[in-house]
Amino acid sequence: MYATDSRHISNLMSKVSMIALILFSMFTHIAILGFNSPPSYAYSPCNCVIFAMDDIADYGSNKVQLATMDYFISKNLPFTASIVVSKLANSSDLDVFHKVREGLDRNLFEIAIHGYGHIDHSL
Repeated sequence: MYATDSRHISNLMSKVSMIALILFSMFTHIAILGFNSPPSYAYSPCNCVIFAMDDIADYGSNKVQLATMDYFISKNLPFTASIVVSKLANSSDLDVFHKVREGLDRNLFEIAIHGYGHIDHSL
């Protein structure tokens, strides 16, 4: 009985995660290309959204980084990749490095430097 409940919960969580990802993608797409709502600030209205991803590196959970960058490339949308210099193109898995390069080659990505190394200043 518990194994069935566990599988059911796992299946439900998988579906909830997929729905959350789809909703996030739709929101991002609409926010960048869609609504013509007035800006909430009083200067230089551009009716735009800037999307930046921090800690871009060739280690850790790079499937999420790759999927996010793939989305922006597929929609021909701009993206800022904030890289950790010592952690990009410095491992045997260069998928993230090549994806950043693809975005740069297509003139969609802008590079921001997060730093040479990732330092946790809260410590």
